[in-house]
Amino acid sequence: MSGRKQDAIWHHFKKIPSNTMTGCRAKCNNCGHELQGLVKRMKIHYNKCSGKEDEGGASTSTPAHGDTTGAGPSVPSSAASTSAADVPSAPRPSKRPSPSGTPRKKAVLDSFVVRTSATQKAELDEQVAKMVYATNSAFRLVDHPEFVKMVEMLRPGYKPPSRQDVADEHLPQVYEKEVRKCSDILRGSTVCLGLDGWSNVHNEPIICATAMTESGQVYLVDTIDTSGEPHTADYLVDVAKAAIEKAQSEFDCQVGSIVTDNAANVAAMRKMEEDEESDLVTYGCSAHMLNLLAHDVEVPNVKEQVVHVVKYFRNNHFASAMYRQEGGNCLIMPQDVRWNTMSDCLDAYIKNWSKLLKICEEHRDRIDPTVKTKVSNMVLKRSAEELLGRLRPIAIALDRMQRDTTMLAESVDVWKELRDQLGLLDNREVTRKFERRYEQAMTPAHLLANLLHPTHRGARLTDDERDAALDYASRRWPSIMPMIVKFQAQSRPFQPCKFTDDVTHAVSPGEWWCSHEGIKEENIMVVKKLLSAVAASSGVERVFSSYGLVHSKLRNRLGTHKAAKLVFLFKALNMK
Repeated sequence: MSGRKQDAIWHHFKKIPSNTMTGCRAKCNNCGHELQGLVKRMKIHYNKCSGKEDEGGASTSTPAHGDTTGAGPSVPSSAASTSAADVPSAPRPSKRPSPSGTPRKKAVLDSFVVRTSATQKAELDEQVAKMVYATNSAFRLVDHPEFVKMVEMLRPGYKPPSRQDVADEHLPQVYEKEVRKCSDILRGSTVCLGLDGWSNVHNEPIICATAMTESGQVYLVDTIDTSGEPHTADYLVDVAKAAIEKAQSEFDCQVGSIVTDNAANVAAMRKMEEDEESDLVTYGCSAHMLNLLAHDVEVPNVKEQVVHVVKYFRNNHFASAMYRQEGGNCLIMPQDVRWNTMSDCLDAYIKNWSKLLKICEEHRDRIDPTVKTKVSNMVLKRSAEELLGRLRPIAIALDRMQRDTTMLAESVDVWKELRDQLGLLDNREVTRKFERRYEQAMTPAHLLANLLHPTHRGARLTDDERDAALDYASRRWPSIMPMIVKFQAQSRPFQPCKFTDDVTHAVSPGEWWCSHEGIKEENIMVVKKLLSAVAASSGVERVFSSYGLVHSKLRNRLGTHKAAKLVFLFKALNMK
């Protein structure tokens, strides 16, 4: 038989007689669609039906006879082959009949579309908002074209929330969810409430209240804008009561103690709390007291001169370049808001003094004469070494006291060890100043907590301090005195085997006390209040640092209420 061979595409179609006199129609074996029996149209339909279109929507149909410029796989022409095996293969859908008996059509577009339901969009929107809060990013980040483009590439068709949605709609929702999570963690536990004041970017007076746990976790409970209010002791008592009520209602925990700084009005507030026969343990921050001690023991005219030299070598371009060329370490400027920086400044100055002196001698014509005189002054160097010898043990004790896991009981031993270190200096003036700060910092609550701690057990307390602790316990909680006597004698229900270091270091003090049966619940609560009390209000200071990051000069339009939620989420979402 002469004539051109039939194109291989007809293997996928069935000929149907046409009503017209010319040509024929074709019916697709795959989907049952009918079309004009033209080879070019049949190839286009086959490529679409079998899912051969590219991502841009262009068909990868077979080029016309003789055309070899088409991209992608194609159905071969009759000139190449007439075998059905030469036609590009594709996974063929199941031909299960529909309930009506007609062939089921394949949903071709489903493989090209990422569907996002309303529930999935809500979850994605919330996660985008969490990312903004956790990274302290600006709300306008979600409207940035590059961020939107990245989201579209990751999930086509999904539109991220707007900056208004992140700021107004999702913020209260995420905040409430995180508060509930914190409530689940703190439920039934005894916490220490930290109170301290700060000024925000608008110079408005802010008081923060934090809940601090025995394990070192810090949660922002409340932020109070005290603008226009006198910070009297009466007002601070009302603030403390409101913070306690909010902590116990929102976080479902029990506030057992309050730690504050040592300002006069705050000290008066603590005294009023005791006069009202409150069951709370109130005391001042030991870290703040150690910082005051560091200022007490300063050597006159040393700090100013050393700071002058350090500032010159940090800010003068030539001196700074020569110092780096000599391989000097970083010089540190002391800051009042960052404790121990004076000790770090002196340490860096003394370690790099020889390099500073070499630069001053080799470039005396380029170095400021006043600076050169100070660097070459051996009396100043010896005085700086003497001051560093006083500040270094205080700095070590201060670092220990600032930890969120340093409790009231441990702070007593920190003070005792510092007394031994400063005693080695054999300086009566330093010893006298230490004793004054020690008496201000140590309260009967400190001594009683140290006495009841299963590890310390008052081992370093003097006889007078033991008597003061027991007198305080009999005056505040007379019912616990028999328990204290049995604890000291290690008699029932306290078993001697539980006092070994392997046991007391393996569990928390609260867990150790709860492991003994036969102790009244009210006595256990008193012990928990004392042993869960944190030594310092450093946790509140770290919240202020987070406030400085969130409520900054670049985000100065944030209100106090919204900034407080952002700070809470910033700390909660970054908590280990």
